Amino acid sequence: MCYFGDGLERALGALIGCPAGSDASICYGISLVVRVSLALFLMHFLLMLCMFARDGFAKAVNEAPPAVKALFVAGMTLAMFLLPNRYLKLYLEASRYVSVIFLLFQSISLVDFGYAWNELWVEKFEGGTPFYGVMLVITSLALLAATVLLNVLNFQTFWLPDCGYNKLSLILVVFLISVMIGLVLLKYNEQSSVMTCLFLASLLTYFNGLALSSFPGTCNPYSSPKNKAEFIHSSIFHIIANIVLAFIVVLRSSLGSQSSDSFTSRNVTLQPAEEAQAEESHAVPREEIYTLANQDKALEPYKGNRYVTFHLFMCFFSVYLVMIFFDWRVTNIELDNWSELIAQNTSGFFVKTINFWVLAIVYLWTLIAPSVLTDREF
Repeated sequence: MCYFGDGLERALGALIGCPAGSDASICYGISLVVRVSLALFLMHFLLMLCMFARDGFAKAVNEAPPAVKALFVAGMTLAMFLLPNRYLKLYLEASRYVSVIFLLFQSISLVDFGYAWNELWVEKFEGGTPFYGVMLVITSLALLAATVLLNVLNFQTFWLPDCGYNKLSLILVVFLISVMIGLVLLKYNEQSSVMTCLFLASLLTYFNGLALSSFPGTCNPYSSPKNKAEFIHSSIFHIIANIVLAFIVVLRSSLGSQSSDSFTSRNVTLQPAEEAQAEESHAVPREEIYTLANQDKALEPYKGNRYVTFHLFMCFFSVYLVMIFFDWRVTNIELDNWSELIAQNTSGFFVKTINFWVLAIVYLWTLIAPSVLTDREF
């Protein structure tokens, strides 16, 4: 049995181009991630094309059982193991640039989500549900605690002797958070809120820690070479964190279209004049009229671009999965030394630093824009 397993591993390694020895498991793991990412991209790209039909076909394809979609992804992933790694070079290189676009879009969407989240709970509280008032207070306190804790951890980890950039970055985050809270309390933007501010403050602190943890050198305690177990644990953490953030963006999209989708949970009611006309004509039974009307309403969401946009976003996210593992490192998966793929790099540091500043600048602009551009509505 062991001989069979070793033979299968050698055959698979020769097929896709993985080396033998200690680096083999890293090669197989990353090769699997790349193929799963590409399979997900292809599935959502095909679904996006189907959504352009904007009819019952689009609805049937989009609402296919999850098991069918999972089998499609699994089949595509297994089929792509027939391709050597060298044929995936173009996809890997493209993923570096596509992932940057996705990451920046995610940052902007998180600011939008922060406002929408607060507005939704305030609206429900003012509508007579005290529970949401309590949740606003509890969530704000939890976000404050998370922001303080993350800053303390960052200071403990990255405040090191002879590391001026680290110290400047840590102090700058605290300064930016103080400015954000001050602008909220001064109400430069009437729609600003403490909960939104603390939510984005915790994200800024987290993003700054991620950027500092990607920089190679003695000022980064995490820059020491990782063994395979540490690499796997780190990858799992990043996957969970990025999927949660992506889910927040998807949730924001669904909140934005909530009002347009509410009809799907209600039956259509004909007006009295319509009922009388249907009864007089005797052409179509009343039950069939109700059925046809409800079917037409069920197709309404597919007549717009909502699901086209959703699957386009999922195409970006599928490609971004590669960078969750590569962290914008070198994407040459034919390296003899695969340990190079799990080392810190300047590309990841710069991308995450830019992401940090995009989030900070966009949110700060939303706080001061109503006071600066007084002739415009926000």
